[in-house]
Amino acid sequence: MLLAHGETERTRELVFGDESDLLEGLPLSSDALHRMPVTWWSAPEPGCRQTADRLGVRVAGVIDELAGPDAGRWRGCSVAQVAADDPRGLEQWLIDPFATPHGGESLAGLVERVGRVLDGPVASDASRSAIWPEAGATLVVTPLVARAAVVHALAARPASILHVDVAPSGSVRLARHGGRWRLSGLERADRS
Repeated sequence: MLLAHGETERTRELVFGDESDLLEGLPLSSDALHRMPVTWWSAPEPGCRQTADRLGVRVAGVIDELAGPDAGRWRGCSVAQVAADDPRGLEQWLIDPFATPHGGESLAGLVERVGRVLDGPVASDASRSAIWPEAGATLVVTPLVARAAVVHALAARPASILHVDVAPSGSVRLARHGGRWRLSGLERADRS
């Protein structure tokens, strides 16, 4: 399962490379709370590590390869700021998944990188004996990385990443059988 980190201080601004802290008191995915897996892993962003902490789980390690995309010169800027400062670049980025107008990683590159992590075993920095993937493991990642995982699992074109919605605290359930991935569920966070 992949769990998108909870809402951060800058989530609603749609900030590229958001490294802000989680907001206090917001609900996390009910799916995550009811399906406590054997092993938890985290992407390096503060929101990912804080989500695991708030759930009270110990992560086996941080998988740097599951970081959100390198946003280049857009890092720390909201979509509104980029639209004002670089409208052509933003339009290109939204239309062409291979575009890198910001000088960072393309969306296609993100899907490929996340796919490599999902498809192959990765040793944790914290414990060389703990290997992802294993049945029942959960990854706490950014919402965009969770979207990239869905695109990879469905063997869809990289442009599909902008047609998948994984909100903060939402979860994605994937299953792998015979080397092929299946999407077995998407869940939005319970806001009640």
